[in-house]
Amino acid sequence: LFIKPEQTDYILQNLTKIGRCGIRLRCCSFEEVQIPERVTKEVETTVSGLRLDSVIASALGVSRGKSAEMIHAGMVTVNWETVEDVSYTVKEGDVFSVRGYGRMKLSRVGGLTRKGRYSITVSRYI
Repeated sequence: LFIKPEQTDYILQNLTKIGRCGIRLRCCSFEEVQIPERVTKEVETTVSGLRLDSVIASALGVSRGKSAEMIHAGMVTVNWETVEDVSYTVKEGDVFSVRGYGRMKLSRVGGLTRKGRYSITVSRYI
């Protein structure tokens, strides 16, 4: 729990339960906090264009039609904003999530292949 220093005493004295569970709190410095590294699975694939439906279809292993349905249904967010346009162009570094499938990041957009397709790497958070 991260709080302002002036609120520390009040929180430590009064927060004894969360729901029905009793808790014990202790104060520690910011240097003691260890934030765990996010575990990801790298998916390397090629897409014909950097359209949202194409990238989602390749990253999840579903058809473009199915990914388009998910986008139209409002199940897809890009950088934490709902996007309902299948032709939305994603950029390197964009974070997108699909409800029921998880969150992903377009970590690398490579060059064009001989067939004119984009080589991309998508990091899926596990």
